[in-house]
Amino acid sequence: YGGHNVSVRMTMPVNFTLPDTVCAEIAANIDNYDLPVDDNVYSFPMVDVRPKSPLGEINDREIWTKLSKNIRYTDKIINALGENKTGRVFLRCVINKDGTMGDPVIEMSTAKELNEEAIRVVKSMPKWIPGFKKGVPVKTLFDVLITFKAPH
Repeated sequence: YGGHNVSVRMTMPVNFTLPDTVCAEIAANIDNYDLPVDDNVYSFPMVDVRPKSPLGEINDREIWTKLSKNIRYTDKIINALGENKTGRVFLRCVINKDGTMGDPVIEMSTAKELNEEAIRVVKSMPKWIPGFKKGVPVKTLFDVLITFKAPH
């Protein structure tokens, strides 16, 4: 300042993340690693590396479009959709440390007849790369909205 040296203090955030290939390798061979045990369930903002689906990014509409193609529209489901021919089921899920899908819990539904099919569709998802916190795979909580639209 004014031609004189001054002391400056700066804080810079530095984030280190593991490449997807390393995360996938650890998840696939989790029993072969001597990792700290962490059985907590973390929400998405709390993990260092978010879980990744082989169908696409969690925020990508494409993953949910692919998922909705697995819905089986039985007579029971079509009747439950009513006049609007649409319905929704909001589920809370846990992606386990090994990338498998835990048991989804129904948070809200427009018709109880849709719940079983929504759970089946979510559980049919292929194995994920789990979330990581401090380099360790952890259980990660996330929410899913399944939208039913009766075929014409």
